[in-house]
Amino acid sequence: MKKIKQYLIDPFFTVEFLRYFVSGVVATLVNVFIYMLMSRWLGLDRWYYSDVPAII
Repeated sequence: MKKIKQYLIDPFFTVEFLRYFVSGVVATLVNVFIYMLMSRWLGLDRWYYSDVPAII
């Protein structure tokens, strides 16, 4: 049982996984921040322009 648990948990604590996870979180936070900033700057009636940076 211990071997199976270790086999399932070990891939999530590698350096590559942690870097990928952190960069994904940072990218998501930046996307949300830019969307909120542009929504306030352009107004809610032009919300579709706020999605452009997320697509690019």
